[in-house]
Amino acid sequence: MLATNRKAIGNRAPNEASKSIEFLHRDYDHRFFWWEPIELLRKLCLTGVPLLIGTGEECARVVLALMVSLLSLAVHVNLQPYKRSIDNKLCAFIQVSLVFIYLTVLLIKVCELSEEVCETFGFDSEGDVFLFFTVASTSTLVVVFGMGITQIVYSSSHCTPLLKLQDDLTRPELTAMDQLGFHLFLSHVWQSGQDQVALIKRQLQLCLPGTRIFLDVDDLLDISELEAYVKSSAVVLIFLSKGYFVSRNCLREAGSSEKENKPIVLVHEADLSKGGITLEDSRAECPEKLRSYVFKDRNIIRWHRIADFQKLSLKLIADGMLRGSSAYAHVPFDPLAKWLVFPGETSIEKLRLDPPLALQYSSFNPGARELAQELKARLAGLKLMNVRDTPIAHTPSGDLRRSNSGESVTSIGPLMLYLNNVTFLGEEGAQLAQTVRAARAQGTRIVLFHENDEAFGGGPFSWHFTTTPSDLISDGIFSDIAVEFFTMPHREVSLALAAQALIAQSASSQKRNWGTALVRLLMVRKAPALSSRASSPPPRASTSSSRPLQAPQSLDSL
Repeated sequence: MLATNRKAIGNRAPNEASKSIEFLHRDYDHRFFWWEPIELLRKLCLTGVPLLIGTGEECARVVLALMVSLLSLAVHVNLQPYKRSIDNKLCAFIQVSLVFIYLTVLLIKVCELSEEVCETFGFDSEGDVFLFFTVASTSTLVVVFGMGITQIVYSSSHCTPLLKLQDDLTRPELTAMDQLGFHLFLSHVWQSGQDQVALIKRQLQLCLPGTRIFLDVDDLLDISELEAYVKSSAVVLIFLSKGYFVSRNCLREAGSSEKENKPIVLVHEADLSKGGITLEDSRAECPEKLRSYVFKDRNIIRWHRIADFQKLSLKLIADGMLRGSSAYAHVPFDPLAKWLVFPGETSIEKLRLDPPLALQYSSFNPGARELAQELKARLAGLKLMNVRDTPIAHTPSGDLRRSNSGESVTSIGPLMLYLNNVTFLGEEGAQLAQTVRAARAQGTRIVLFHENDEAFGGGPFSWHFTTTPSDLISDGIFSDIAVEFFTMPHREVSLALAAQALIAQSASSQKRNWGTALVRLLMVRKAPALSSRASSPPPRASTSSSRPLQAPQSLDSL
């Protein structure tokens, strides 16, 4: 079955037959799709073939098994047939373990047959052999485990993460290309898009090793052959920046894409200071005969420079490129491309606040309530608190409790400052400034959320250096990095980053509460000793001191 479907499997162009026998080859690299029969032959040589050796020749059986294991180890280390590196390492470790086991058995057999030969190897009895190899194999296991942990830590901190399939965490199979073919053609205008597409090519090749991507400065030999390069590419990426549809060569590439009916991926440079253009202006620039092909029913990917958002942009580009191949043409469109994942990637659905945290917001901060409610709807354990005129004063413990209730303690969280185009403007802005000043005076932390979506009053962060009161700027209100909020689908990343910031705040509050509780416990233990030394009776406690602490304001939407 593998031999019959070798072309479909080797070229990564699956058909119905190759899909039906996927269980035989899906764990292996496409170059070694035939490895399963080799693995079965190895197991047969270790279990069945030795039984053909006659009784009384146990040493010969062990020698045969040892030779097979050594040969398998050498071949495996050189070929690395599995897709996942962890599978290759695990298989190599198993082979090494088998070699240790067979060596132990062989020496024990030798010691049983002749004590003199056993002493030649430095052992007094077979028990010494067993003890030696037990210690040696355990030490090897510890060393290998330590090396694996070290490699994982080093790789996670120094290497660009690989893009993987969500189902089995293996790398996507790229369609085989001949020497003149490309998985992706990068169409851009030099004046405003050259640096961005060069970065896209470099990052994609790091995330998806083996990807062949056409970039004119690297691969163009004859500009008169532009159409031929487009024809030999599986997918075309059009980078929408200032002047794209004014460029003659860009129009040639877009026109050739339409003629060849190529799948296209639209990437938009929205930063006007980096050669960007608004989508409305880009549509207006586009010739009418191309407008429908380029823009109709297309998902437009915004290009980002902030790492977390850029990862999503790269994932969406990879999604468009992979779904343009025959291997993944069946994958349905997903605006977040959830079928692909980066290692360590998280989403707000996987996060929760425990214990719950009350996020403070001001009614004088336009849009803050709506964003806070958006966060509350997605983040488990988040409560909201409207501080109205002034922020809530901190209780000694830093917690709000439900009276006569066994529910979890809700920590008082930071004050949220939502930055849009009307923040700190007008009478409401003056009231908001007073609220922020009071919060900072009380030591309340301020978390900054900056809106970039124009539909919600977003704009450049530089706006706020002209609208924010100078005393707040001097006081360092912008010293912490703001969480950026963009349009969908990148807003999902914004929500996850905001949730992580609040979880970090909750953890720090919990540590402070433990410290406060410890100090109180020490004070309570010292109180009897102090009272016994006093010469006069202690003053009578006020009746109000026995009352439980009450929160100055109630939680909104608890």
